[in-house]
Amino acid sequence: MHDLKGFLVALQVGGVMIYPLLALTVLAIVIILEKSFVYSARTRLPGALIALVETYGFAWDDFETQLGKLGRRNYFAAFFGVIGANRTRPAWWVESRAADEASQIEKALFAFNFFSHRQAEILDEMERLGTRIIDHIRLDAMGSEDEAA
Repeated sequence: MHDLKGFLVALQVGGVMIYPLLALTVLAIVIILEKSFVYSARTRLPGALIALVETYGFAWDDFETQLGKLGRRNYFAAFFGVIGANRTRPAWWVESRAADEASQIEKALFAFNFFSHRQAEILDEMERLGTRIIDHIRLDAMGSEDEAA
């Protein structure tokens, strides 16, 4: 309850400028939720399909049935579909087509890749700077020990 009062006070103090910021915040949250839903739906891979691909008793009919269950907008369905559609061609042809499809999928995932890379950079920078601060603490402690002696 106290946090809600603080929030309302901040709205009053901020004046008119708070409302566009609040609208942008709501919009950002909606976009994040929508992208999370789309990403999870398009990268879903059922255990039955994984088991089929990894088993010795692989059957193309079963494979196509499992792909059909994924839906046409699923990234794995698109990738595996290209492989299945070209399976009668030479292996180098199939590999080339699969690589092209993977490249196209990597481009639908741009935002995810960008933010994953950015997160890694931020964590590296945080660790680097945190280490520097700890070094300063150690230097200060060494200086205090020298002064006491």
